[in-house]
Amino acid sequence: KGISNLQVIFFNSDATFSAISKSSNTFRPAIIVIGEEPNAQFIPSNNDTLPINVCVGSPLQLTNTSNPGINVPTFSGGDCDTIAPFYWAVSPSTPGAWSVSGNLGNSFNSSNHNLWISGDVSPSITFNIPGIYTITIRVKNNCGESYFSQDFCVQDKVIPLFNLDDTIGCIPLIISANSDDTDTSMSCSPVLYQWNINYSSGYCGSTSSFSYADSTTNQSKNPVFQFNNSGIYGVSLSTINECGSETSPDQIVMVKKPPIVNINEIADGCIPYAYEPSVNVDNCADSSLLYNWSSSPSGLSSILY
Repeated sequence: KGISNLQVIFFNSDATFSAISKSSNTFRPAIIVIGEEPNAQFIPSNNDTLPINVCVGSPLQLTNTSNPGINVPTFSGGDCDTIAPFYWAVSPSTPGAWSVSGNLGNSFNSSNHNLWISGDVSPSITFNIPGIYTITIRVKNNCGESYFSQDFCVQDKVIPLFNLDDTIGCIPLIISANSDDTDTSMSCSPVLYQWNINYSSGYCGSTSSFSYADSTTNQSKNPVFQFNNSGIYGVSLSTINECGSETSPDQIVMVKKPPIVNINEIADGCIPYAYEPSVNVDNCADSSLLYNWSSSPSGLSSILY
């Protein structure tokens, strides 16, 4: 009362204000337009997981959920509106690192939002190279500017690499595998290892028999195998993450065993008795055979070679 100059601060756009004329003691409404700056926000299509991981080649859909705010009219008697231009930005913008389906908009590096071209409400980004990317949305009206940024870890399937310390031997054959050369840096999620063993008959063996030694399992990074039966074993490694799995080619392990010898039947005879025995031999290996004959009881007969 009695104040001719009054400053009023409004904290939201729903306020009203009236003034009393001192001379006539009557109310004189004053029309005051109160604007509101925008609040930038967006939701990615995989927002249900944190951290937010994206796979190479899989489209990531973005949805603009920003509050556009309220513009103050630019002329007396004008109406308020909620028009707030916005645009998207993806960093880094390395050529070929990503592609977009839709329109991201453009600010033309201008602070004048009236010159901006707004982007699509729901564009999709497809990443081609693993890495950390930042997506930003900027919204502006004549009351202010707002932006929101979100980091995304873009990952790819992991290519398995491994070596064996031996690939040929006799039962029981113990072999160690090492997969330290497998590059997991392109994966944002944990990498699982799965070892696979294929078998085919050979070297007098027809049945697979193997186990894991030294407290390792088929999901160990660097397992130890013990092959208990002869044959040809194919060892491969699968690596699994959120983007899928990759399996290496087989590395062949040849497991052999001592030869199998059967002496053909020897007929009875009278002394002095000379006989040339014959045998059936399964080599069970690739190496040449050495023969060593013996008789029992010793001293009762002689062997001529």
